Amino acid sequence: MAENRHYYIEGNTVRVENVLPQQREEKKIRVRTQPEAVPARVRVNVPYVLMLLVVTLLFGYLCFSYLKVQASINASMNRIANMEEQLAEARSENAVRVNRLEVQMDLDKVFHIAVDEMGMVYPDENEVIEYTEQMREYVRQYENIPKS
Repeated sequence: MAENRHYYIEGNTVRVENVLPQQREEKKIRVRTQPEAVPARVRVNVPYVLMLLVVTLLFGYLCFSYLKVQASINASMNRIANMEEQLAEARSENAVRVNRLEVQMDLDKVFHIAVDEMGMVYPDENEVIEYTEQMREYVRQYENIPKS
């Protein structure tokens, strides 16, 4: 027979037979950590260490050489800049001196002094002899003039 249970509801609560759920037993898993194995002796690979040392020294030498070349280039650039400044100063000073000489020298005055005071005259046609020198880059002052 089925048993009929009738519950009377009072208020806003309902009666429940089993209030607490059944508790399950959970299996706890334990993880055992084993201590790390400490090597008894570390073996050194001598050829590898020597190769690493050689590569490191080579790299250091290359870096040092690069820095040395870079420093010499910078020094050369500074010297070139100083020389360019000196050249610009010399050119401007030269231009000032040329302008001063051009202002002081009056070609009309030179012509007037040469003609009037010193008695110079232009040469006649028969006094000018033109000739061409063969295969020479210069003319000697006291050399004989060739006949044309």
